[in-house]
Amino acid sequence: MNLTTNEFYLTAILFISNFMLILQKNIDIKKIYLAIFPILTIFYPYAKKFYIHILSTLKLKQEEKRLISEIPTLIDFLSAYLKAGVQISEAMTLVAQKSLWSPTIKRILFIIISSYQQGMSFQESIKKAIDIRSSLLGKRHLNYVLNAIQLSHQNGSNLIRTLNQAKEKTKSSIFIEQKIKVLTAQMQLQATIISCVPIILFLIIYYISPSHITFFFHNKIGNILFILSLILNIIGIFFLKRITKIE
Repeated sequence: MNLTTNEFYLTAILFISNFMLILQKNIDIKKIYLAIFPILTIFYPYAKKFYIHILSTLKLKQEEKRLISEIPTLIDFLSAYLKAGVQISEAMTLVAQKSLWSPTIKRILFIIISSYQQGMSFQESIKKAIDIRSSLLGKRHLNYVLNAIQLSHQNGSNLIRTLNQAKEKTKSSIFIEQKIKVLTAQMQLQATIISCVPIILFLIIYYISPSHITFFFHNKIGNILFILSLILNIIGIFFLKRITKIE
C-alpha cells in the first residue's frame, strides 16, 4: 500500500516540523525519533485500512439493523395498497416513491419496477431482485417476502393473506435471530473473560512475586512450561470461539 500525494506531503511536513522541535534535545531523543517515525510511516497505511474496515463494518451493521426494522413496514404499505384495490406492481411503484426506505430496499424496488417497465414479467422482475447478492443478513428476510409475493401472484392466491403470513413468519424469524445474538454475545463475553484470566493472573503474580514469573524466562524447564501453557491457552481460546460461534 502506497501513500497518496497529499499524505506524503503531510508526512514530510510533520517529520520536518517535529524534527525542528527536538533539535535542542539531546542526541538520544533524536535517535529515538529518527528510528520511530519511519516505522510509524510504514504502518500508517495498514492502520488506515484497519480504520476504514472498522467504519465499514459499523456502517454495515447499521444498514442491517435498519433493513430488518423496515421489512414489516414494507409489508404493511403493500397490504394497504392492495386492500385499496391497487395492483401489486403499481403498489410497489407507490411504495418505492416514499423516502423512508434504506438503500437496500430502494435498490430492490427500483430493480423490480424498472425491469417490469422494460417488458419483463412481474415474476421475472422479482426473481431478478432475489438473485442479487448482498452481504446483509436481512436480505434473506426480504427475499422470503419477495418469494411469497412471486408464488402468490403466480398461483393467483390471496396476496393480502400471503403478505400477512409472511410478515408474521418474518417477525418471528427476526425475533429468534436477535435472541440468539444476545445469547451468543453473553457467551462470547464469558469466553473472553475466561481467556484473559491466565494473562491477568500472570501479571498479578509478577507484581506480587516477580521471581515466580522470571523462572519461566531464565530456566529451560520454565521456558518449556511457558511455551506449553501458551499453546494450551491458544487452543483453549480456539475451542471457546468454536463453541460460541453460531452459523
